[in-house]
Amino acid sequence: MLYVDPLIQKLIGTLKAQYGDNIIAIYGIGSYFDSTLPSDWRKNDLDVLVIVEDLEPVPKKEWTDVRFETLELDAHKVWVGFNTLEAYESKEKFAAHSFTNYQWSLLELKNPHNSRQLYGINIRAQLPEVIDLEFDYDDIFARALYHFDKSIQKERRQKLAESKRAFTKGVFKLGFYLSILHNKTFSRTSIKQIDRKIHQLMKKGKVDRKIYEMLAECIKYRRVKPAFSENFARDRNQFLVLLFTLLAKGEFHRRMRYAELTQYLATTFSGLKHLRKLLETLKSRFNSLD
Repeated sequence: MLYVDPLIQKLIGTLKAQYGDNIIAIYGIGSYFDSTLPSDWRKNDLDVLVIVEDLEPVPKKEWTDVRFETLELDAHKVWVGFNTLEAYESKEKFAAHSFTNYQWSLLELKNPHNSRQLYGINIRAQLPEVIDLEFDYDDIFARALYHFDKSIQKERRQKLAESKRAFTKGVFKLGFYLSILHNKTFSRTSIKQIDRKIHQLMKKGKVDRKIYEMLAECIKYRRVKPAFSENFARDRNQFLVLLFTLLAKGEFHRRMRYAELTQYLATTFSGLKHLRKLLETLKSRFNSLD
């Protein structure tokens, strides 16, 4: 049975009016469609993926070949991504048409517990298998860093609520990264499942307790207000210092010394300049670990 929701039906009607028979299927991804989350989880944003026969009729921005659009629908922010079945054949094809990580996206679309079919035909069987998926840990970790950098940027622009939300996204991405780092068969993108996995890894001594505690705090923030301490920026930066220190010690997928980590940040997305400024303050600490 397809997902029945007046808001979603309205969205589907809007997309059908625009793209008609070019649409093969529409899938809902992310927390809005996650039935395992608590009833008080704040679901203001919707993410949907539209699989089309041909990308050419879909408008694109001048600065990218990725096809997407953002909508405002009944006080909800909707992000709509477009792609073809062919794009999922390989990481290289996918990268040309999407901002997201290939492995994460394939897991979301392939597995019914990670996404909801909203319209069209079920294309899951036509997607590549994920049993022996090779994860690009550099890229997945960078996704968490992107949101951390955005959190600092938003906080400096006096947009504290957006800063906190960006930070929670970064922590959730970090949780997924750590889950697959320690268990390559982990296939869930649900926050609840990530939380459960990180708790298990923390109890086994494979994940720092402070990371699990921050994950729990971010989950609380997404459920109820208020959350985080009054000095959110201080606590966030201390958490980021912890992550940099763990990288310097080689406790993640690979060890990154100061020069390498600086270069990694500088060449990731738009350069992650806010994280690089924070890293500069830690140079002596990194040198002491060499």
